Amino acid sequence: MSPVAAGSSIHLTAADYGVIFVYFLITSSLGLYFAGRWNASEDYFLAGRSLIWPLIGLSLFATKISTEHFVGLGAGASLFGRPDRDIFLCLDLG
Repeated sequence: MSPVAAGSSIHLTAADYGVIFVYFLITSSLGLYFAGRWNASEDYFLAGRSLIWPLIGLSLFATKISTEHFVGLGAGASLFGRPDRDIFLCLDLG
């Protein structure tokens, strides 16, 4: 059941908008700061070839096992049953 009843709306307060604004400000600032430090696409995609393998592995794992992945697995399992979930589990392990 949805936490918000059908036909109702969510009302944000000034504090909510403040948190959203600060989040976007920090995210944009970090993006602009790091955008100025990259010289080529290799710097962006490969981090300038300066990372050690455990950090690269953690980055790949975090990218693969994201929120969208969990939502997709749940949706697939509810629509198609267990075989769909097992296929994705095998793909993750392989």
